[in-house]
Amino acid sequence: MMEDGVSGFLFDHAEPGSFARQLQKILALPDETVFQIGASARRWVQDKYSFSTIGPRKAGILRDLKSRAERQFPFLYQGKDGPSGQ
Repeated sequence: MMEDGVSGFLFDHAEPGSFARQLQKILALPDETVFQIGASARRWVQDKYSFSTIGPRKAGILRDLKSRAERQFPFLYQGKDGPSGQ
């Protein structure tokens, strides 16, 4: 997850004034700090969500699902003799 003040800024929708406080904090930061946090956020997204990270994991999950589907249809309730168990 993103780190508040390191790779982005967090606020709580349920807490009145949370967004305004964070916005004031951000607007008061020096430009260099904003640029550093932006660079950190870009690195974090690239490391966690790039295709080279997600692609192989997703392909493995899809292969697993496909092999399961070839053995049996994915009913919500799978009985030993069929979908209704009869």
